[in-house]
Amino acid sequence: MSKWVAAAALLLVATGCGFGNEARSCTSNAECNSVEHPGGVCEASTHLCSFPDTSCPDGFRYGGLAGDQSNQCVPGPGQGSNPIADAAIDSKPPIDTAPPIDSPPDAQVCFGTGIVKVCLASAPTGDLTSLGGTLDTTNSPLCAPLVSGGDLCVIAATTITVQTALRAIGTKPLVLLASDTITTNAPIDVASHRVAGADELGAGADPVGLCSAGTAPQTANGSSGGGAGGSFTGGGGNGGAGSDVNTAKGGAGGVAGTANIIVTQLRGGCPGQKGAAAASADAGAAGHGGGAIFLLAGTSITAQQTINASGEGGGGGIANVSGGGGGGTGGLIGFDAPTVVVNGLILANGGGGGEGSREATGTGSAGGNGGEATSVAAAAGGGIIAFGGDGGSGSSGAAAGAGVSGIQGAIFGSSRGGGGGGGGGAGYVVASQGAAFFNGVSPAQTIPAP
Repeated sequence: MSKWVAAAALLLVATGCGFGNEARSCTSNAECNSVEHPGGVCEASTHLCSFPDTSCPDGFRYGGLAGDQSNQCVPGPGQGSNPIADAAIDSKPPIDTAPPIDSPPDAQVCFGTGIVKVCLASAPTGDLTSLGGTLDTTNSPLCAPLVSGGDLCVIAATTITVQTALRAIGTKPLVLLASDTITTNAPIDVASHRVAGADELGAGADPVGLCSAGTAPQTANGSSGGGAGGSFTGGGGNGGAGSDVNTAKGGAGGVAGTANIIVTQLRGGCPGQKGAAAASADAGAAGHGGGAIFLLAGTSITAQQTINASGEGGGGGIANVSGGGGGGTGGLIGFDAPTVVVNGLILANGGGGGEGSREATGTGSAGGNGGEATSVAAAAGGGIIAFGGDGGSGSSGAAAGAGVSGIQGAIFGSSRGGGGGGGGGAGYVVASQGAAFFNGVSPAQTIPAP
């Protein structure tokens, strides 16, 4: 049993996660013991179960089903205990019989000890094999009620098998939680995409309050800079400056926000900057960050197909020497189980920056959109016209990798171009100790501390 799973499942006994004033009474020590949780005692004074805890004066602490006493130390002699309770103390087993941290938990409702720590309103049950199609995490009826753990969509069952391609959108990151096994035989997509000119954000993308904006691009002499790529664990590339036919200096490109390699919660990636333009409608659109998905299982995870949380490419400048948009960062993909085997591609790369638009003899020509990752290779920046600054490519490969900066717009005769957008920085891939990846993974996975 992974320590991430086991520790939090055992935590319910110690903390009373989410049970409020509900209490379960007992009449004998046997009712407070199990193979997984030996040493429990039925307190004579309260008829509630307590468990060994060396940090308490009496050496015992009430469990999670002790109502108002949950997580409280049991009073010892001289602390208000009555003679019946004091007599019960003498019969308590030694406190060093507490189970090791990675002994298998019995059915509990709290799971995870890493960036995903959730308590469900009820234990997972049943086998889920129908998961597929498009799922909106904002309000899907498949999302289990949570007692604690954050604003997440947690789909919980005993076993989960993904047989049909799953596309997850919406405001909440997605968690697949199985008390036994998770198997993915079809692709899972939580990336952000530009589809027919419209944005389609992956689940949990662009988290409010967690993204550094950087410095926006500028317009000068009618020539505009490109937007910077978004920053997550890897920094975005800066935007290229726009060119000007008279001074060879147009508006400055955007400067990327600060990267943050310390990840403490399940969250999606960050957007790039919109390009600058004399007329806002001409600017290249910002690429959105990739979404977030975490797989958490009590026995094993087998991922046979691609899981994609990559960022959206920035849009090309539309017209009139406008800057291209910066690419969005990759999102987050996580795995936690005693056995993790991954045979599919795992992608959380940044999107490419958009190309700046061109002015040619008074007419405009749109720049190309930045690309999106479909392999471990970097998503390309936009670059289809002359004189418009090419967009920078997105991050790829190394953990916390950076996006590439956009190119300054060019000048030739009476033609000039806007700056290219920067590529988006790396997202985050995290897996429990011993996880085996047999295909490609980009960025490289992080292994949490044991």
